This record gives sequence, C-alpha cells and structure tokens, in this order.
Amino acid sequence: MAPSTPSVSREAMQELDRRTIAEWGIPGRLLMEAAGRAVAQEALRVLRAAKVGRAVTNAMDSDSGGNGSKAPSNIKEIESWKRDLARAGGTVCVICGPGNNGGDGFVVSRALLNQGVAVRTFFIGAQADIRAGSDAGVNHALLKRYGHDVRYVMAESDAAELRQALDSCEVAVDAIFGTGLTREVVDFFRQAIETMNTTKAIRVSVDIPSGLDANAGNVLGVAVKADITVTFAIAKHGLLKGAGPEYCGRLSVVDIGIPRPLIEEILRQEAGSKAS
Repeated sequence: MAPSTPSVSREAMQELDRRTIAEWGIPGRLLMEAAGRAVAQEALRVLRAAKVGRAVTNAMDSDSGGNGSKAPSNIKEIESWKRDLARAGGTVCVICGPGNNGGDGFVVSRALLNQGVAVRTFFIGAQADIRAGSDAGVNHALLKRYGHDVRYVMAESDAAELRQALDSCEVAVDAIFGTGLTREVVDFFRQAIETMNTTKAIRVSVDIPSGLDANAGNVLGVAVKADITVTFAIAKHGLLKGAGPEYCGRLSVVDIGIPRPLIEEILRQEAGSKAS
C-alpha cells in the first residue's frame, strides 16, 4: 500500500471507536460483527484461491500425462468444476487473545462455520479470562452455542495441540492482540506467535499483526509475520512505518461501519496536532 495511505494513531483509533458508539449510537457488537465477517471473507477468498491453484495444477499434470485429475472437457464438466471450486476446502485455524481482537476472532470462526468451512478455534488463556457480557464474551458464548469446541491454551500440552493444528491448516487467522498492545509479548502468547510464523499456512491478521506496535511499527519482542492484514476503517501508523510493511503483508482496509465524517474529523485533528 502506498506511503500516502491515510492512517491514524492508536489513540485516535480508540477515539474513533468510542465516539462511534457513544455519539453515533452504533453498538460495539455491530462493529465487531462487521470486522469479523470481513476477515472471514478474506479467509474464504484465500481458501478458494488455494483450491483453484491445486485444481489447475492437477489438471495440467493430467494433460501432460501425470497422475492429476482429468481437466474439464465440455460445458457440463466446466460448470460442475466451477461449482466445486466455489466451495472452500481446507481448514482454518483461528487463534484468539483477550479483548476485542479475540472477540473479532470468535466472529470469524462463527462466520466461517456458517459457510461450512472446517474451523479450529484456540483461545490463549483460560475460559474465565473472557469477560462475560463483554462484546467478546457475547461472541464467545454465541460460538459455543454452535457446539463448537473452543480450545484454551493454558499448558504446554495445549500449546502442542495448537502447533499440530497450525501444521495441518491452510489458513491461520491471527486474532491475538490488537492496536492496544504496548508491552512485550511473553509466555504462551509468544509461543503461539512463534508457531504461527513457522507454519506453512497463509497467515491473516485481524486489524494489525499481533506484537506490532500500532504507533511506531516496532516489534514488541515478537510479532506475527502476516501474509495479509485486514485492518478496520483506516490504516494505523505502525502498519506503514518501521517494521510494519514487512510484517503486515498485503494490507486491506475494510469498512466496518465507522462513520466517514468521523474518520475525516479525526484525520484533520491528527494533521493539526502534527502541524502545531
């Protein structure tokens, strides 16, 4: 993404969220729903692209005398091939942390389950760490109502299970930390990020790669090296400077319902602060 891309600080983004809810009457749960669904759509796109790639490779292998599946040779077969490719195959691992970023991750899992995608969901910490009644807590409860088995990473055996899941999935969604992170990443959070960085899965980060400072773009001990970052409403400073461009991969800015007039007002305020 071009260096001229508009961006805001961590503090400005927090103000955007607060004012959207308090002044415009748009509930936080609605913003979280839109954010999670946007990430789920990106994960679906990645899964389908990977499936198309495998199908084309197999067809080419077949045409050249290899062991691949037969390429479609008539209209009926082509239409059947297209319908099959439209169904996403493969598994998505969603790794959630505390706070709203993890709540976005719970929405991602639910949205993908609604599309018939195989999903594995991990939360770094104990279930008791998810505050009941919060936006994240509500979305965790909704996900559990599906009968979905959320796994809680609290011990080395749990971390080993997460490693195995990441080794066998096609897409890994990073919903561990958001823009509010200012401290160094430690313990199982660090292990989870290090494991994600070694997997062959395509890594999709929610709003910002976990472990990346949203203002300066420096790495807070360790950070997810994303292939794609789906950021909400507007880019954050740290995605565009420091180590940000290296760690965020392809940057996609998506609308989640934060009013455009409010974004423009915040941008003017930030520009005025720099000028003074």
